[in-house]
Amino acid sequence: GAQHRHRRAEVFQQVRQSVVTVQVVVGTDRQCSGSGAIIGQDAAGRSYVLTNRHVIDCAKRRSDKAVFEVLHDSGARFAAELDFRSVQHDLALLAVDGIGEFSRPVSLRPRAELHVGESVYALGSPLRLRGTFTSGIISALRQDRLQTDAAIGPGSSGGPLFDRHGMLCGVI
Repeated sequence: GAQHRHRRAEVFQQVRQSVVTVQVVVGTDRQCSGSGAIIGQDAAGRSYVLTNRHVIDCAKRRSDKAVFEVLHDSGARFAAELDFRSVQHDLALLAVDGIGEFSRPVSLRPRAELHVGESVYALGSPLRLRGTFTSGIISALRQDRLQTDAAIGPGSSGGPLFDRHGMLCGVI
């Protein structure tokens, strides 16, 4: 009811500044885009964005020199560089300078604390629409996967899945 709607709005307001659009550009051609979440900042003030490896590896040819850009909800655009990628887990970490003044890192929730039936919220950039927010539940917990019925579209890859406290509990 009204309490659940209020909680959804609170979660959205809490996390929206920490979710970004990730774009991969080769030359002047934007190859693809996805989503990501700011998960940390180092002592030098550099922020780190967690996304999917397949988002950053989408250049048409391996010889292409890809450039990564991060678009913040405010409209600010930042250059990013690849810090880490895992083919096995389909995850990547981008390092971004300057975005820290616009946002703060999200908190992480351990998988062991998640339960089937719990409310979750997906925030991303499906179909180039920034800041799209959908809700659902955890419908299954598999070995290294979380299954949800939250509506998720193309472009949301790499985006965060949040619990009812605004803690990151999965990557779309």
